Amino acid sequence: MSIEALKLEFKERIERYYEELGDQLGWSSLIKKQVIKEKIVGKDGKDRVEELERYTQLRHKRILDVGSGFGGFIVFANKAGATTLGIEPDQSRIELCKIYLKLNGMRKMLCVGTGEKLPFRDDVFDIVTCHQVLEHTQNPAAIIKEMVRVLKSRGLLYITTPNYLFPYEGHYRIMWIPLCPKKLGKLILRIRRKESSYLYSLNYTTLYSILRVLKEANIKNVRNLTTEKIKNSDVILPKKRRFIAKVFQWLHIPHLASLLAPQVEILAEK
Repeated sequence: MSIEALKLEFKERIERYYEELGDQLGWSSLIKKQVIKEKIVGKDGKDRVEELERYTQLRHKRILDVGSGFGGFIVFANKAGATTLGIEPDQSRIELCKIYLKLNGMRKMLCVGTGEKLPFRDDVFDIVTCHQVLEHTQNPAAIIKEMVRVLKSRGLLYITTPNYLFPYEGHYRIMWIPLCPKKLGKLILRIRRKESSYLYSLNYTTLYSILRVLKEANIKNVRNLTTEKIKNSDVILPKKRRFIAKVFQWLHIPHLASLLAPQVEILAEK
């Protein structure tokens, strides 16, 4: 198959995937188009690499991306000079990831498997990343402990996940009751004419739930990047969130703000 044909297949399959997901979650056509456009060019992967490079050099590092999705992070991290592997359990995403890697001249950078049982020996990777994945798993604690296991001594663990103390549900893109009981959530979604089965696939994550597991894994050097960004709000995008962070600065409560921020962002050293 030619590169142009492969590009067309990737584009069409991404469009089909997010049209179906968007219908399930009740997205508007505008949101669907925006998400599809970003996924086709690997925007989230590029953004994650740029963010991670603010804290550590990636060149010559061995990286594992847990829940690698369509492979955007794998591609851009390798372009930054790292040797990056991804692991992904979802078959439809695996197929799309393989196409995306092939389009970028990369192969054998993807393993099929789950984060609860990583197919690697201890102390293998310099960096392990996990971006917006833990909320989709049944046992986030087991995955975090597995990620710690495969990290080298002094290796870095970079985690981002939604904070369900924040009154917004990012998958359905609606305002939400913090830690809303699923039965009540199902009723809310029914009232809003949204399908509720996806809700039951979500596991509510919070800053404290992540920190607790890291403590159990004996990880002591933990940076709460959410708090750091609130204290240094000029690095926050979009500008609306930057303004909110400045308000919390003025109130002298950045730590409280991090508990209620829309995202948990952690960088921990083994």
